[in-house]
Amino acid sequence: MPLSSRWTPLLWCTFGFTLAACAPQPERGPTDADLRAAVEVALALDPVTTALELAAVPDAGVIRVVGRTESVAQQEHALQVAAAVPGVVEALDNMTLAPGALARIATEVRKALAARPDLTGVRFSVVVAEDGVVTLSSDDTDATQRQLALDTANQVESVTSVLDRMR
Repeated sequence: MPLSSRWTPLLWCTFGFTLAACAPQPERGPTDADLRAAVEVALALDPVTTALELAAVPDAGVIRVVGRTESVAQQEHALQVAAAVPGVVEALDNMTLAPGALARIATEVRKALAARPDLTGVRFSVVVAEDGVVTLSSDDTDATQRQLALDTANQVESVTSVLDRMR
């Protein structure tokens, strides 16, 4: 066997390993820690979300934004800020409304209901959950008044939906 053919497999093997070792590594996206930091910095620098205590919980590019806000509009804005960070695949809402916001929404719903002439004299119980869902209860409504009350409550800012517990 000539010398050159005896060394050919060894040269190929060495050359092949060298190519594999020198080949560019596949590009990796940011780590969860990188994404958490980038999203939290973006939220801290944004004028709408800077005063809010929000955190980012990452999982393979999906960010859950957690914390309390004063309105659903602030929650929607925070999600937009988080989603705009490079490397974020999806931004999910795990935020709740602050207690002060819940009381404000309940007051606004009561005022809106009281301003409707067709609902004069009807007594409502208004309960607002942390996710902006309003529950309306009443023992003295007919079908028309119930629908008017539901429509009226749905138009109040930061109300996400209305549950009907009226009779």
